[in-house]
Amino acid sequence: MNDSESAANDGNRTERRVLSVMRDILTRVARETATTPGTRHVLTDETIEQIRHCLSLISAREMELAKDPDEISANRPRYPGQTSRRDKVRLSIQSITGQSGSSDKDDSSEQ
Repeated sequence: MNDSESAANDGNRTERRVLSVMRDILTRVARETATTPGTRHVLTDETIEQIRHCLSLISAREMELAKDPDEISANRPRYPGQTSRRDKVRLSIQSITGQSGSSDKDDSSEQ
């Protein structure tokens, strides 16, 4: 791993921590200010909507970071003997059935 990759990983780790802390704070505010049904909420409707919007942005960014193929998510559990996504092999139907894509075309033209 070179210096630029290391810096990028550190940046991703920092961003993940910031997102996690912000999500925790916003959900804590929501829990601590929750009211019983039928009573007026302490926060304005606009503030509640902004909190929801922030949480959805945080969630979207976390999903983008989780899709990064070069990054193995520390949040995802790994079981003993489980291979990472990098170890998976992509197969085509032709390689499984032993047929080549061109022979199908040749067979159909002869009939």
